Amino acid sequence: MSRLFRVSCLLVLLVACAFSPAGAQTKQITLWLIGDAETGSYAQVFKQIEPALHAAFPDIDLDVHYVVAPNDRFLVALAAGIAPDIVTMSTGQAAQFIEAGLVVPIDYEVFGVRDSDDLKNLFYPGALASMYMYDDVFFMPTETTTFGMYYNIDLLQAHGLDEQHVPRTWDELIEIGKRFMREENGAVQQTGLALRRGWMWPSFRFAALIRQAGSDWRVNGRAAFNTPEALSAIEMYASLFHENKITAPTADNVWFQNGNAAFYLGPSYEMRTMEPMTSFDFGTAPYPVIDPANPVSTSYSYGMFVSSHSQNQKEAWEIVKFITDTEWAPVWYRTSALLIPRAGDWILDIVADQPKFMPFVLELEHARLEIAHPRYNEINGAIRDADNQIVARTASVANILEDLNQRVDVFLQEPLP
Repeated sequence: MSRLFRVSCLLVLLVACAFSPAGAQTKQITLWLIGDAETGSYAQVFKQIEPALHAAFPDIDLDVHYVVAPNDRFLVALAAGIAPDIVTMSTGQAAQFIEAGLVVPIDYEVFGVRDSDDLKNLFYPGALASMYMYDDVFFMPTETTTFGMYYNIDLLQAHGLDEQHVPRTWDELIEIGKRFMREENGAVQQTGLALRRGWMWPSFRFAALIRQAGSDWRVNGRAAFNTPEALSAIEMYASLFHENKITAPTADNVWFQNGNAAFYLGPSYEMRTMEPMTSFDFGTAPYPVIDPANPVSTSYSYGMFVSSHSQNQKEAWEIVKFITDTEWAPVWYRTSALLIPRAGDWILDIVADQPKFMPFVLELEHARLEIAHPRYNEINGAIRDADNQIVARTASVANILEDLNQRVDVFLQEPLP
């Protein structure tokens, strides 16, 4: 009798566990974040969010991995059938997965809106222009980078200028920038302008300039680097190194930080690190424009995408919404200088502490998404080659752009692997 009682109790316990709410509803969501699990920016932010996240989703078993080059590993994981539910990657690298149907558009219902028009209200003005990909929204940003202009106040004052003389157009930048050029023994020691030229920096700049001139890098599905608008814009850019000479090929952010350049075109995330790196007073301003009536700059983002292979897409989007919500936006910025452009009064506290950050926030209204395409790496490599040729003056700008156009057009027309 005693043995029968024990067996009966065991059966009751097993049945209760099988049909309890926790047993029935627990789902595993795998999340890929970027960087080192201990020292990385994403790890530092996530450590602060994690307790609240687990409390908000007690029935979800969240499996978090920190991944280097997640876009490359995502392809391998998909092929192996072990893809994460949520993957964090850049807008440039995401295009290949969007076009192949391997990530899904956001679940508007989860975000409490009906469509993309309603979604605009959750972000600062213009921010969605940096998020649209293939006529929809496929990710929530963990960081959006805009570009602006840093300037050396001390250097301006040494040349009899004040902040009212900070240029707003490229023509003004050229005119003022010439005053700061200084050479010794045939070597440039100081420039009017500093800018980066490696990595993806040339493509960010080319896209902004061509759009400022009234065209785009791609028109009707074909490359458009050889249009009259593109030629005019890039010839002006070439003149910065040659005819108008206000910069030098090696004048970059370090050049500016060392006090050797009056102006520097740089990204928003450098705002947090610029002050400790400089020994002079600096200010910030909008990205220079060709025509004040058509202000355009470039932005790029890293964000969280949900895999189309996920068996729990709704829950995945709920996790994404929580991590990138307005409540945590100031945590992302104060911890890692990463801007989530979610609307809210939180930005007032940030700007109150760092008023120099304001131009980068306002630049969201004029920023348009970087060059994003499944052949992202090849296209950016071709632009980088063209930039090097322009600076080295190996041929005319027209010929260099014609060659660039042909190279990019091949990438645009070739079927994806």
